[in-house]
Amino acid sequence: PRPASVHALREERTATWREINLKYGTDTPVTRPYLTLWHDHGPAPSGAGYFYLQLPTASAGRTRLLSAAPPVELIADSTAVHAVRRGSDGLLAANFWRAGTARELSCDGPASVLVRPKGRNVSVALSDPTHLRSTVVVE
Repeated sequence: PRPASVHALREERTATWREINLKYGTDTPVTRPYLTLWHDHGPAPSGAGYFYLQLPTASAGRTRLLSAAPPVELIADSTAVHAVRRGSDGLLAANFWRAGTARELSCDGPASVLVRPKGRNVSVALSDPTHLRSTVVVE
């Protein structure tokens, strides 16, 4: 990760569960505190990008440590696929928005894929976030 500016907004929001779930929601207003973080991309970014780690509950010191020596390597960052590899065990995690390749991993369309090498074996976890595909081809 490279240093970047992040904006933060802390606010209370009020809404009903029915606004997001017509079948199971209620009309009772609920107010909760929210924290919104965002990176300002500018009015018309082109060829820009960023890479960040989510570190829930990490202290400031742990965050500095992981920023200086990230536990993952960014191996693909394109409009088709974003992927990282964890150095400690070789886990490869990729999100494909369309057909693409992340080093040795290819997929024929939208999917989230985890590949974990374990000795001579490999375990694969796959999800179709679109819920529209009947098959997904991974190589």
